[in-house]
Amino acid sequence: RTALPLVCGAGQLVLELVLCGSQSGGAWVWLLPALRAADLWLLLAACWRMLRLAGQPSHAMPAAAAVPLAVYTVARFVPQASPAAGISFVAFSVLLLWYAVLMLRAYSAARAQK
Repeated sequence: RTALPLVCGAGQLVLELVLCGSQSGGAWVWLLPALRAADLWLLLAACWRMLRLAGQPSHAMPAAAAVPLAVYTVARFVPQASPAAGISFVAFSVLLLWYAVLMLRAYSAARAQK
């Protein structure tokens, strides 16, 4: 049941290590936008799966977060769209706060049942 979030988390860890190591230059510099986008999509996949495991399979948060993430992904590859990438990244981050609230509610509900 928890294999997909674990795989997504491991993939995120690898991508973050590559991204952190590529900040000073190197062979991966030209791949930074694609690696960052892949990292965030893995994060959204893990959020979606964790919500399903918490008993909230039809919640709107993953769909709402996918929209600014898609805008961010496309805007990162267009140099003129840099402001749109920044705004959509902030919107995605705010929607991740919604995810945190949902998971805290699920945790509180699970504790109340015990």
